[in-house]
Amino acid sequence: MRKKSVAIRGFRLPKLTIWLIFLTFAWAQTPERIFLRKSISYYDGILLPQNITLPSSAIDLIKAKLKQALFLARFDYNHLPQSLQNKANEAIAQLNSPTIEQLGKALEDIFVPEIVKILSINKELRAKEFVDQQERINFLTTKAKESGITADDLEKVMNAAYLFIPFITSYSSASGGVEGNRITINIEGGIIWYHISTLFDQPRLVLLVKKSSNAFGTAIIGKKYYEFILGGEELNAEEFALLSAVKAYVKNLQTMTREIPEFRLSAEIVSVSGGQIVFKLGTKEGLKIDDKFDIVEFFEDTSGVPIAKSIGCALVTKVANNKDTLKTIRYSEARTFLGRAEPGMLVLERPRLPIEIGLRFGSFPLERSSIFGGSLGLDFNVSNLFKFPHFYIPLEFGFGFPENYESYYEIGLGLVKKFYFPRFNFGPKVLGKITGIGNPKMSGIGIELTLLTEFYLTPDIAFGAKGGYAFGRISERIKTEGLIWSVGFTYNPPTLPFDPFSFLRGYAGL
Repeated sequence: MRKKSVAIRGFRLPKLTIWLIFLTFAWAQTPERIFLRKSISYYDGILLPQNITLPSSAIDLIKAKLKQALFLARFDYNHLPQSLQNKANEAIAQLNSPTIEQLGKALEDIFVPEIVKILSINKELRAKEFVDQQERINFLTTKAKESGITADDLEKVMNAAYLFIPFITSYSSASGGVEGNRITINIEGGIIWYHISTLFDQPRLVLLVKKSSNAFGTAIIGKKYYEFILGGEELNAEEFALLSAVKAYVKNLQTMTREIPEFRLSAEIVSVSGGQIVFKLGTKEGLKIDDKFDIVEFFEDTSGVPIAKSIGCALVTKVANNKDTLKTIRYSEARTFLGRAEPGMLVLERPRLPIEIGLRFGSFPLERSSIFGGSLGLDFNVSNLFKFPHFYIPLEFGFGFPENYESYYEIGLGLVKKFYFPRFNFGPKVLGKITGIGNPKMSGIGIELTLLTEFYLTPDIAFGAKGGYAFGRISERIKTEGLIWSVGFTYNPPTLPFDPFSFLRGYAGL
């Protein structure tokens, strides 16, 4: 009798595995009170269904960007010897539409015995307490000869407790647009995380979680794009669309990885003063300014089982340099903007993208009156660039409905500094704008000076308002000067199906 399974684009997930994922998820919901560094190994390849063919350049790009995104500072990463990677490639190639369990078994037979040898060596290293570096080198060299791999390999894979496998389930490239001059590339895939468990008689790879993402990128055919991150390399439309899709794809997988309970940063609150909380995390774990953290308190249910409950949220305002042991600063700080915090409670990472999306409606000045309209805003968090919290670069697209003209639009770019208080923030906003009308088509420039405030409904959604004054003109007769106001909502997403900046460049051909 054939085993029933749930098809997931080339990788089948048996019902037993679904239950294992559920039980693992339920068990892991009590967060660690102190974050313990994890040691990670990985399969240096990408799983592809038989019906998908990717050029080697695309595979290399995806692998490179995945490593950049997933090699987080909180992990000790271990590159397994190439000889083992080659064996894994051969074993996986013999599987036809493998299930996640079959993949785990294939890699378990190849990777786990060597990893366990190194884990046992690590126990000896800790117990032996070497008195000098030379004794350590001699010990590793001896063990390397016994296991058949180099001493350098032994050092790299010590403490490996988790392993991930990247996969692609769908890849498509299509031309479209009004004139058929636009290319769009879509990618679907993800990563499978396994835990190396020593709870069994023989160590095994146990499925931890499977994370999936999808993303797209677009570009104008015939345009050339310069990618400064790649050293100013010139890309054609297809190359840029692929890069744009891959950027969004790996950013999503990074956020999803940071959300896995075993990998989320956590620490006990040491002290609280005036909404400012102090905790022991820092640069060693990859902490950044304006990272978002839940404030967690532990309760006991009627059976005495501890339950973690989120009772607030905070933004990191100061990051301690805990890489340098000579530094006296060991604690980072964050400001509470929702709920409450007390010493002994827990801060638990709440991974989000460094961008806020806003939808607002209000008035724009045009000639000697005001017109009603709306705007879509993308506020990019640049606090780590300024090394100071709560700075944003807003990019806004406005539209209005004038009586005397066919249309009204504006595109603005500026700077915002927010100041946080319980439940709300406020701050000044400066926006340089290009404004224009249709029929007759005319455009001009202007500047907008406003104060904004936002009231938090949830840690990620806020209702806000802004008001101020705009200066500018489209022509000698048509001015865009006067009072402005708007109200609306902002949202801080964990993932997006596109990279906002690359999407705008690709759409506009910049």
